[in-house]
This record gives sequence, structure tokens and C-alpha cells, in this order.
Amino acid sequence: MGSIEGFPRGRTTEQLLALLAVDFDPLRRAAVVAELGELARQGAIRRGRDGRWRATAQSRAVQEGPPEPAESGATGPSSTWRI
Repeated sequence: MGSIEGFPRGRTTEQLLALLAVDFDPLRRAAVVAELGELARQGAIRRGRDGRWRATAQSRAVQEGPPEPAESGATGPSSTWRI
């Protein structure tokens, strides 16, 4: 979530994958894409018509504290990613 909030103009899925250094690992890619979908369902982020993910006003109003780094050993869709 911090990776999205840090860019108010938004980032595409591919840009987020590159920022998280998971763009070449298919399992990690799938985990990040799944988390993007879950955050969208929760209303924390939205994907604009330009294909860029942005934090919603609702998510910006909630103070969660500093983002946690992604686990370097995570390999599957059940892993928790901090986007």
C-alpha cells in the first residue's frame, strides 16, 4: 500500500512489480496481482481508466503507521505483500 500511496499520480501494475523487484518471478507476480485485487475490493485502492493504481481518499484517511518491508523469502500467493 505504501508503494501506491507514495505516487499520488498512480503506477501501473508493471511499474509496481518492478518497484517490488518481483517482475521476473511468476509466483511472486501472482501474489502481488492478487493483493492488488484484494485491496481494490476493500476500497483501499482503485485502478483508473489509464491503468494506474491509486490510493483512494478513504485509504489516505486511515493512518496505519509505516509500511513493512516485503518478506524476501516469500514465494507463493499466500505470502503477504506490502504494496
